[in-house]
Amino acid sequence: MRTSHRTSPWPAGALVALALLVVALLAPAVATAASGDLVWAKGIELGLAREEFSDLAKGPNGTIYAVGRANHSAGVGDVLVAKYSPRGKRLWKRVYDSSFHGDDYGAAIAVDGRGNAFVTGLSASSAHGLDALTIKYSSGGTRQWVRRYNGMADATDSGADVAVDADGNAYVAMTSTVMGGMNIVVVKYRPGGGKAYETMWAGPSGDDYAKALTVDGRGRAYVVGRAGTATAHANAVIVRLKTTGAVGWARMYNGAASLDDEGLRVMLRGTSVYLMGRSQREGGRSCLLAVRYGLTGARKWARVSDTAGSIDFVAGGWVDRYENVTVGGQLSVAGPEGTRGVAVSWNKSGVFRWENTYYTTATTEAVGFSAVTGSAGGAVYCSGWADRGTAFDSLVVKYRKGGSLAWAQPFNSDPYEGADSQCLLLTGGTTGGVYSGGALSVGGASYSAVLLKYRP
Repeated sequence: MRTSHRTSPWPAGALVALALLVVALLAPAVATAASGDLVWAKGIELGLAREEFSDLAKGPNGTIYAVGRANHSAGVGDVLVAKYSPRGKRLWKRVYDSSFHGDDYGAAIAVDGRGNAFVTGLSASSAHGLDALTIKYSSGGTRQWVRRYNGMADATDSGADVAVDADGNAYVAMTSTVMGGMNIVVVKYRPGGGKAYETMWAGPSGDDYAKALTVDGRGRAYVVGRAGTATAHANAVIVRLKTTGAVGWARMYNGAASLDDEGLRVMLRGTSVYLMGRSQREGGRSCLLAVRYGLTGARKWARVSDTAGSIDFVAGGWVDRYENVTVGGQLSVAGPEGTRGVAVSWNKSGVFRWENTYYTTATTEAVGFSAVTGSAGGAVYCSGWADRGTAFDSLVVKYRKGGSLAWAQPFNSDPYEGADSQCLLLTGGTTGGVYSGGALSVGGASYSAVLLKYRP
């Protein structure tokens, strides 16, 4: 279940043993934490060029699973997977390096009711570029199986997102190279690793890319992404698959300007499915996009933000129990700071609710949101990074249901080094928290993967 993320804006590098020590010293005790306070911070430092977390998932008993990348040499990575207790104890970590010893990357993770973790991403192949990679780990960290997907063109294939149903089946959304372009592929793997189905969807023309997917209680998959057209521009697309894997319906959204549109996040609420992403207005200005569909594919409404500036990165979106939909991202502005974090919200009927841009008190410093999540009750959390002149901070921001700012928490262990948040997860219960995953640098030599827990 992928949380939206972005690549860190800093060069690779870290001597991070010191960073992890400082992180531990900065973390206050859980008992004294107030809303927005840092509860704990944990890192993984393998003494390599860079480690980072790109996605988070909740497991049984409040456990947290993280996936990302660990460099084993300059510019070449392995898949990094780790499991933590709610108190921050690392229960296990695993590093996957394929037999080809090329570039491997974990993009998304989902966890079933028994604590089995399913990871997807990409993995180098000596014969055909990159394969889409799916790995299953047991609750204890034992690798159960590895599946590689090589499309018909023997070229680049990559896993974008993964979801799991109540029976432990894993659904993986992929982008696959075919003769003449790229298509969207969804593969359903049974708990034992056997393939239940493989479905390819191709748009009317050009390249198609899978970005995110979800699965309903009946085992029907919904995948969103970007679909090529006969013009030089793309449409946002949502495809629903039947339980057999057959395409039930597909809908393409073409904005009023007929420029570039794409779906980047999908969520189910009640009898509706929400596509969230980006749409271009006249003149090429990119804006946040939300589209509501019925489960039969009928479009209820589509909304595009009208914030001054242009969206250069969509962090993701959230739909609460009332079906208020909020989409966030990074906004380029004309002011001295250059970029701000932004979030825009509409209600179930598509009526505008609120809009907020976030910037630091020093308005010459840039801010960007990289991930969005929220509570069922309507609070919205955004994370990313903030430039403070000498370095970058990891940043988590909470907005109340009505859109007012509840708190903003920057984090870094050193005034001259970098940190960022690439993924977010909110969990409930007595041990719950807001978890921010990303990367942390100290010393200018390398980055460590870092996981932060805040009190909601």
